[in-house]
Amino acid sequence: MTEIIGDLIEIAVDVDDEAAEAVSELFNRYNGGSYEEENEAGEAGGGGAVIEVTGVDDFGKPIPEKYRVVVKTYLKPGTRGERVRQQIEEGLWRLSLLYPIPEPQIRTIQEEDWSTAWKKFYKPLRIGRRVVLKPTWEEFQAGANDIVIHLDPGMAFG
Repeated sequence: MTEIIGDLIEIAVDVDDEAAEAVSELFNRYNGGSYEEENEAGEAGGGGAVIEVTGVDDFGKPIPEKYRVVVKTYLKPGTRGERVRQQIEEGLWRLSLLYPIPEPQIRTIQEEDWSTAWKKFYKPLRIGRRVVLKPTWEEFQAGANDIVIHLDPGMAFG
């Protein structure tokens, strides 16, 4: 079960390839510390830029009408988070004077504890007719001829 450990403010900008680097640099400039770095008020910093690219084929080439680049950053709520959000919004406005940058999408999300949340992405997997790879935390009813391999990779692959 996923444990919710607090709220985060997500700032996301849907950009083209040219703007992705500039927006990432802006996010890293104002929100480049790690979450573990706390200031005197006990507010943690952010994690910098996260670039999500979707709509590419197996070779990394864009698929027309599906290709999308979204640059995101996450802030902890509080005085520091509000100050960083304002700096980022002002920086995006300045960038938009040089190049068209869409309005950022800002929303509050719940931060998950990834020490357990990664498990939801791993399910039993049948390989061939008889072999089944099964995470130890998942239920699976094996057939009479099934060979079940129980795996617990920890976070090594997550």
